[in-house]
Amino acid sequence: MVVKIRFFAWLREKIGMNSIEMSYSGSLQGLLNELKRYLKKKADVIFEDSSLKGDVLISVNNKLIPIKKLKDFNVKDGDVIDIFPMGIGG
Repeated sequence: MVVKIRFFAWLREKIGMNSIEMSYSGSLQGLLNELKRYLKKKADVIFEDSSLKGDVLISVNNKLIPIKKLKDFNVKDGDVIDIFPMGIGG
């Protein structure tokens, strides 16, 4: 199963890429753990210790996912996960 992870605003600039595709099956929290390993030192932009930073939001297929639900939400093949900072706008 393949999911697409997109980065927005200054997160995209600091990570140095617009998006990545990852093969993964399981919870959204598990996918974020895999992402942290993939990003290595750049993961500090999104994560603090083993948790998401408080100013980072996650959506799956344009639906915001509360931080408390990350373990309960399972990703599916073709899902698009957006990671963006609070307060972005046009």
